Amino acid sequence: GHVDAMDAFELVQYIADVTDWVQFDLADVDGDGDVTVADSLMLRRHLANIIDLSQTYPVPDTNVDRITIAGNNIGMYTIVVTDPENANMRFAASELQKYVKEACGRTLVIAEGDCFSPFQIVLCGDDGSRRLGDDGYSITVSGGTLSIMGGAARGVMYGVYELLEEYFGLRFLGYNDKVLYTAGTIDLPNGLRDEQVPTVR
Repeated sequence: GHVDAMDAFELVQYIADVTDWVQFDLADVDGDGDVTVADSLMLRRHLANIIDLSQTYPVPDTNVDRITIAGNNIGMYTIVVTDPENANMRFAASELQKYVKEACGRTLVIAEGDCFSPFQIVLCGDDGSRRLGDDGYSITVSGGTLSIMGGAARGVMYGVYELLEEYFGLRFLGYNDKVLYTAGTIDLPNGLRDEQVPTVR
């Protein structure tokens, strides 16, 4: 809720690749779409009372005021792609990143493989039981972690679209044609479980 030396330290760690997560929109101090040494310098100058950053972070004009996972602001989360070789999973991560930003103005970092972020949206394949088939998915929230597990072929992508449509209020009407409904705070609570396996006859 406030900016201090710990924020500056975490920003330096991210720039130096010591850690792979950061609240991107807040770390991008100069607003150029990238997090660099220039942002670190601006933040340190603010902490030294040389410049004032109070107007640097305007409230975004978005349809959704706030999205939280187990009460935690979604802007704190990192999207974790557990299988970087899976093209469907990488696409699902980019779609989730794109539409979260459109919904509430927060840009989530995408990490591949192991991730040390304490707040994670984990995209992963079936647990080996094949209960999800090719296209099934499971959306769960446990301990503040949002997990989207998908079937072998397209499950993760379908799980992401289910999250966007049923929980965030996005409606896809056609190719590049969509509607995002206005909402206040959307919270995905601990204990949420939504599992669907399409049946083709």
